[in-house]
Amino acid sequence: MARLPPSRDDLDDDLGPSSDPVVRMPKRMYVPPPEREETNPLGGPRAIAVIAAVGAVLGATLGAIGLGIVWTTLEPLTARPAVVAARPAVIAPPDAAPPPSFALELDASAPSEAPRPDGPAYDITQERLGGRTLAAALRALHLTPADGAAAVRALQTLVNMRTLQTTDRVAVLRDPVTRELRRVEYRREPAQVWAAVREPEGWHGERVAVTLATRHVAAGFRVTGSLAATLTAAHLEPDLGARLAEVFAAMGLPPRVLAGDVVRLIVDEERANGSFYRYGTVLGIDYRGAYGHRRGFWVGIGTVRGDFFDARGHTFERGPLHSPVPGARLSSLFNPRRMHPVLHVIKAHNGIDFAAPEGTPIYAAADGLIATVGEAGPSGNLVTVTHPTLRVTSGYAHMSRFAPGLRPGARVHAGQLLGYVGSTGRSTGAHLHFSTKRAGAFVDPLVLMGIRRTIAQEARLMFDAQTAQVGRALDRIAVDGVTLVEGGAPAAPVDAGAPPSLPPLEVGATGVESEHEEPEGDGDDPLDEGERAQ
Repeated sequence: MARLPPSRDDLDDDLGPSSDPVVRMPKRMYVPPPEREETNPLGGPRAIAVIAAVGAVLGATLGAIGLGIVWTTLEPLTARPAVVAARPAVIAPPDAAPPPSFALELDASAPSEAPRPDGPAYDITQERLGGRTLAAALRALHLTPADGAAAVRALQTLVNMRTLQTTDRVAVLRDPVTRELRRVEYRREPAQVWAAVREPEGWHGERVAVTLATRHVAAGFRVTGSLAATLTAAHLEPDLGARLAEVFAAMGLPPRVLAGDVVRLIVDEERANGSFYRYGTVLGIDYRGAYGHRRGFWVGIGTVRGDFFDARGHTFERGPLHSPVPGARLSSLFNPRRMHPVLHVIKAHNGIDFAAPEGTPIYAAADGLIATVGEAGPSGNLVTVTHPTLRVTSGYAHMSRFAPGLRPGARVHAGQLLGYVGSTGRSTGAHLHFSTKRAGAFVDPLVLMGIRRTIAQEARLMFDAQTAQVGRALDRIAVDGVTLVEGGAPAAPVDAGAPPSLPPLEVGATGVESEHEEPEGDGDDPLDEGERAQ
């Protein structure tokens, strides 16, 4: 591939902000055929006898076919071993079409079908207000204008409508048989619930006495179709998508999932009067998919603060930029006065190195635009991406090969495949040299990826014991009938393998300390000069 001019390495300040299209799966609609009058061309007893004989033959044939289907279905189930191992991650070939991507929206407000509460049986749908008026939220829940206005008038006697918050919820309760509207509930906090009750004589408002309960829910799913449909099929509320967005951000993952990704998690589910209210703390999560494998554990640091740590007791890389090789070992730091391992002279190392086997996928660190793609002298096969909103350009050097379809000017999103780890150019072994440039000067990528924290020594025993318990619970969660350890529980919707008593881990403000993580290598790791050919 032809060498590109060095001027393309500079940040283009005139580029507009990038966009991140969200893939939305269309709902399948069933349109019944037009009704038509049935006619019978045959008539009389003889026709009836013929039809009866044909029906008997067809019934016997279909019965035999049904038995065959049942036998072929049961046979592989009976032959399945009692213990199954985790499925390894599968890397698609370079020319394969990318899987669908589904955004995790922090302000997601998809309607959710909540479990029926204790007492009268209702079908419940609810939404977050999300900045709308109460009347607008009720229209989105398919209330007629008259019913919506009446419910708002009844609630106005109890709730100051000027104090509505985006996180408040509104729930509509209907008769499960007749679908007749019974109640409208406005929910601010678990214990703050007001209701507009529909009676034959009219609507009236009342404060709802609330009984709160929290339970641990252990569940897992493989993303298929839309994220909302995947969560519903796993007997989870679509609201979990917003919680996953927060967790992914804390773990340094892009805010989206792709088809085929597998998530296992243990989360607190808050229930009010027996019905689902919201999801609370995610105690532990295991992600395996297009962005690699990450397992995180929530740790409370103070009265209102907390963070996710890996099993080694470190927080995840977090900042405007994500790791281009998730989970890879950092083998060399940014160093303006580094002794070059090949040239044996003092020469700046204008980036950081990730040690990884050749062929390991490399992903875009943030949303942006492809600036250059091609061979670049000492940097080997190089891709550079401008990130206009960050006013930063990122570089990915020494690739063995590029992902298909890359071209200058093309938009990419965080976590999109750019290429594969290699050792092209001036390099002593397979690795990724990752650089960042701002205002024409190289800057340390770690500054843009966030400073990590670690569990302090005095809290280490407590941390190890707690994360081991949560980790065992995650290992027992079955997805597609597959668990991560022997003797895992069979697939079940909720509460499968969740520890009966598992309080969130609290280490206090002195239980963590900040660190600037040093590379784990011994000085012999592959390094490079990180410079483009001039």
